[in-house]
Amino acid sequence: MVIAVLSNAMVYSWKALLPVFKILPLLIFGMLAVWKDKATRVFYCYGALVFLITGLFENMAITSEYGFAALIGNMVICLIIAAAWLWEAITKHSDFNRVQPSFSRLWVMPLAFMAFWYPVNMDTLQPDFGLHYLITSEAGLTFCMMLPVYLSVMLLFFPDVNLVTLRISSFAGVLIGLLSMMQFFVFNKGMEWMGILHLPLLIISSYAFVLSFRKRCR
Repeated sequence: MVIAVLSNAMVYSWKALLPVFKILPLLIFGMLAVWKDKATRVFYCYGALVFLITGLFENMAITSEYGFAALIGNMVICLIIAAAWLWEAITKHSDFNRVQPSFSRLWVMPLAFMAFWYPVNMDTLQPDFGLHYLITSEAGLTFCMMLPVYLSVMLLFFPDVNLVTLRISSFAGVLIGLLSMMQFFVFNKGMEWMGILHLPLLIISSYAFVLSFRKRCR
């Protein structure tokens, strides 16, 4: 049922909005680069919005096999993350004034870029490296693609982030990432490329989760 729901998720019927949700995060990343800490609340508010939307509408669908179906477990996880990000937007424990460039963390950026790009033909689920997917792919409204992107931004500013938010988000990413590996590499043969595209979720989330214990939460 999981694949049936995710393949027919309601959120993917919003074709006209897909480019909007690719352009908006780019604008917010630009705001962070220019205004730094002044844009922190915008970043977390937008993240909360995306996790709310994906939590609800990426996990429900009308399918030919099951009729209306919903992945309640996924919904709960996404809504918990949305609440954590909204709480951080309100309380603001993060300080984005200083980027902490470190080769020990910058290695996540190519993985985050791959997740944001999401180069896959959704009809065949096979690789498609068209550059137009940077703007037109479903990634902007796909939890498994955007969580590693947002975590990579938090890692740029580590340790000056809310470690509770980082820990909750990354733990959920590890959990869903492991389940995705099972779905795409074990239970659904022929979907290995989708499994590869979910590796940034698992790898970045695992790294962020471990890193979140390096320093006590502020």
